[in-house]
Amino acid sequence: MPLDIDQLVLGRYIIKGLLGQGAMGEVYSASHHTLGMPVAIKTLTNVDSTQLLQRFEREARLMARVRHPNVVQILDYGMVEQTTPCIAMEYVEGETLGDWMSARGRLGWREASDIALQIAAGLEVLHEQGVIHRDLKPDNMIYTSMRPRTVKLLDFGVARGLQEEEEKITKTGMLIGTPAYMAPEQLLGERATIASDLYSLGLMLYELIYMALPFGANTMRAVMKRLREPIAVPAGDISEQLPSSFKDLLFERLLSSDPVRRPTSARQFADALERIMSAPAGAPAEALPESAFIFKRRKPKHSSSLAQPASQSTSPAAV
Repeated sequence: MPLDIDQLVLGRYIIKGLLGQGAMGEVYSASHHTLGMPVAIKTLTNVDSTQLLQRFEREARLMARVRHPNVVQILDYGMVEQTTPCIAMEYVEGETLGDWMSARGRLGWREASDIALQIAAGLEVLHEQGVIHRDLKPDNMIYTSMRPRTVKLLDFGVARGLQEEEEKITKTGMLIGTPAYMAPEQLLGERATIASDLYSLGLMLYELIYMALPFGANTMRAVMKRLREPIAVPAGDISEQLPSSFKDLLFERLLSSDPVRRPTSARQFADALERIMSAPAGAPAEALPESAFIFKRRKPKHSSSLAQPASQSTSPAAV
């Protein structure tokens, strides 16, 4: 059910206007009726789907755990006239990181790293609260217009708690998230972990620098190629300008197809990246300690098995 201008929702928020809409819901600007504080109201319009309603409610629960400058804060949850579920969250002026990237163009590795560090900070607090995002991508982040410009993670519609059992509201074998930014293990239908979120972060860092995803296209064919071939350092002037320690962290660790090779936490990745950024030019690379890895190394799979992905069903489009 669409909301009306000046409508009072959840007993305290007055609708001011429509900010955006998608296939599954809408986002409105609103204000607290006594404090005047601006908020955003996200609604779910497809309430006939039990699965979507469960995801929407879970998004509210998971977001409510987190308080951090790099994560959009949830303020309230409830039903409008017993028919339309809605989430009230902080109102953030800005644009999606994806839109900003398209307008801004290629970044230097240091500027790209500054953005990656903000994403990692948001991920760190999510993971500490036991939440795996599972759908990290530039369009699921707001880049604020106010200075200092800040990246804020949002859209937790397919997030999962670390302690949850196997997915109960999605059929086994379905892909949860956006394939273009998924880790290889997610593409294979395996359980997402902290390492999966870090791989998605690696893809975004790659895209900030090269203005493209690996293998040159945002297509399922290019995505599935990641299951067969490692992501190599592209040849060219841009790559030659990157410190060797940075290339090792990004390509050998963060974008490794094997989760055991990736950093064990967002904090470990951020610490390594900050050391690289502060190191004198020409300083030798400092490897992440092998002893820090916590995942059991898996037996390699035959290449023919990697070519058979799980069914390509994705999560519903988020507003």
